[in-house]
Amino acid sequence: MQKTSLLALCAALLVSGCAVISLPTSPSQPATGFTGEFEAVPAGMVRVVLVRPSSDKSGVINVFQGGRFHTSLQPGDFTALNMCVADAGYIITSLESPAQVNENNLPRLIEMRERLGAGQQRFYRVSLQDMGAVNVQPATQASIGWNTLNEQRRVVSRVVYDCGSPTSAAPVVAAAPVAAPVAVPAPVVAPVPAAPAQPATLSIPSDLVFPFASYSLNEAVGGAQVRQRLQQFLRDSGIQEIESLVVKGHSDPVGQPHRKELVSGERAKAVAAYITREMNLPAARVKAQAMSDRELLVANCPTKPVAQRDACNAPNRRVEIVVTGRR
Repeated sequence: MQKTSLLALCAALLVSGCAVISLPTSPSQPATGFTGEFEAVPAGMVRVVLVRPSSDKSGVINVFQGGRFHTSLQPGDFTALNMCVADAGYIITSLESPAQVNENNLPRLIEMRERLGAGQQRFYRVSLQDMGAVNVQPATQASIGWNTLNEQRRVVSRVVYDCGSPTSAAPVVAAAPVAAPVAVPAPVVAPVPAAPAQPATLSIPSDLVFPFASYSLNEAVGGAQVRQRLQQFLRDSGIQEIESLVVKGHSDPVGQPHRKELVSGERAKAVAAYITREMNLPAARVKAQAMSDRELLVANCPTKPVAQRDACNAPNRRVEIVVTGRR
């Protein structure tokens, strides 16, 4: 997102009254022993879980969605944010309101947008860096020490979900007069066709699979990550037979366009070839696509310093595996 459009967004948020109420800065209550088992994602929605490590430096991280305040995270807190599939964008910031962002404090606000299918969820670790800069890193549910964390319940989310218009109530129809029973032949019921296979998407951070800026796949390291995560994904999604599989390589926005196209495409090809061989799939069912930086998850990372830029862009560097199969 360009700076001008981001500032316009934040101005709109200010008009709608999204300033955060001042919150106490005392430490969170002792951990409650939560094991990381969440309820199912509501129908037609997606979920992101934001985790703030207990070791993070002091200060508040605020979360906004749909122009409304969701929650404030202190070290040791986590929150689950459910969103409509078509409106899965949100803001993570150390500012009291997105309307306070300007060219001098852009690192303190990150705008995120998820591209998940209904019922899917994603996990992130969020933390504060120097000068209040926000850092977001993808995580796995199993890698988080849930028993050391608390779900943030000090404030009530103002996010309003409206994923579709409610259907109109059926009109009341007067009862028809009772007629004498007439014998009719039983209707012929046509067989119900099998439900079409639905695609499901697995996203793997490229930093776990490839060396930085490289598309050389070390099968003992990166290949193992792909194999283990894909096998678990297939078990969780209930897919029994793969009909088609598309590997999409995504890059961050840094660098020359031809280089980003090359790296994202070669990474997708390397993963596609590895999956074809490891899972003994027909080559015709597996395809690779170079996405370059055309579908960014994080849109406004700072350009300097380099370390902060690369850390902010980590969610953009990813490999997505889109699987269509029978359950």
